[in-house]
Amino acid sequence: MGSGSKLLGRAGRGCNALGLGVRSAVPVLWGLAWIAMLSCSCAALTSRPASPTPVATVVGGKAFAIYLTAENIPPERLAMLSHLELADEPLLTLDEIVAYNQARHEIELTDAGYERVFALSVPTRGTSFVVCAHGRPVYAGAFWAAYSSQSFDGVVIDPLLATAERPVIRIQLGYPSVAFFQGEDPRADARVLAVLQQAGKLR
Repeated sequence: MGSGSKLLGRAGRGCNALGLGVRSAVPVLWGLAWIAMLSCSCAALTSRPASPTPVATVVGGKAFAIYLTAENIPPERLAMLSHLELADEPLLTLDEIVAYNQARHEIELTDAGYERVFALSVPTRGTSFVVCAHGRPVYAGAFWAAYSSQSFDGVVIDPLLATAERPVIRIQLGYPSVAFFQGEDPRADARVLAVLQQAGKLR
């Protein structure tokens, strides 16, 4: 008897010990294998994050910066993308920041910083931005003007709140209110606060 016949004989004896013949064991084994494959697939699906955090290209050596996206990516697509390309130059850096209020997440801007924000043309669906620390992305959000009738469930900055007399922007959760926000609040990220503290901007 060949080696294949010996293996089949061993398999037959093992299956017969369970009260099964070789022929009846084959579909049972296929069934068990199929169930195992389905279980693995379900586990992979359930472990997949609902809102993946986008990763942006590492940029320059700016200690703190707020960038627009290179191709003006719509804010509603931010959570669906695995990679973001940023604009060549930041919109705001530490040079345009007078102070950052940690409790209210308000940024007091210099005159130059205010002019940059004031010059933004923000559509009703928002304009995406990415907050970076030491050239690495920390979190994304959107400039979202108060004239928009559309809601947004992410981090927002309303550029219309800043005026020449009070050049202050506020990083808020959700639009038109915090009730629309979903996810975890990223604004108190230790990397961002550390940079602002080291620069003497944190209040």
